[in-house]
Order: sequence, then structure tokens, then C-alpha cells
Amino acid sequence: MTSSTEVAAGILVDAAGFYLALGIAVAVGIHWQGLARIDPGTRGAGIGFRILITPGLVALWPWLLVVWNRAVRGSGFRGGSAVAPSAGSLRTAHVWAWGILGILVPTTLAMLLVSRPPMSPPTTLPVPPPALPETPSA
Repeated sequence: MTSSTEVAAGILVDAAGFYLALGIAVAVGIHWQGLARIDPGTRGAGIGFRILITPGLVALWPWLLVVWNRAVRGSGFRGGSAVAPSAGSLRTAHVWAWGILGILVPTTLAMLLVSRPPMSPPTTLPVPPPALPETPSA
């Protein structure tokens, strides 16, 4: 029988796997069609650059979908570069990100610690009795 913390940990692992799978799919799409639309300066970038940015594409895929959508509609670019966000919106985003991480990371660690199986006490091997000295047979 599984406990509720094991179920919750399983759900978190499944959610992380789903997020990773979607991130990989979006990263492939961005490499294939969207990278030059998101940033025209990446036209002609080599494979090394693409390998270097792939982890960021996978991790930030929701935001990159929004940027890609804006680039396709033509509303997110002025003069060939992305419109810089305001300092206030960046601060707000950082506060939200740190707040979510500040709750999510300790909660996940606590659930993992609670759901681990109990440790059994160390086993000791029985000590054999000392051997009796052999007596010479007459």
C-alpha cells in the first residue's frame, strides 16, 4: 500500500517528465522553424550555438512559445530586436519565481524525506566461538 506522500511524489515526478517532454518538443520546433523569427541575429548560427541554447529552450519553453507567437504575428519586435521588458515587470516576475521556488523546493524535499522507506537497524553477524586448540593424538 502506498502512502499519500509517495503518490504526491509520483505525481510531481510525472509532471516534471511531462514538462520536460513538452520542452523538448518545443525546442525541436524552435530549432526547426522559430529561432530566426524569435531573434533574427541567430540566422546562420552553427550547431555549437544550437547545442548551447537547447537546455534553456527546454527549461523556458512556455515563455518562448509566447515570444514565438508574438514574432509570428509581428507584434513583439521593433527594429529587429525584442522589446525590452520594464524593470518593474522583471522585479515582479522574479518575486513570483523566487516565491514559487521557495515553496516548491522545500516541500518536494520534505515529501521525499517523509516517503522514503524506514531504515532497518544494522545487522551484526554472529561471532563464531573461538576454536579450541587441537590436542595431539597419541
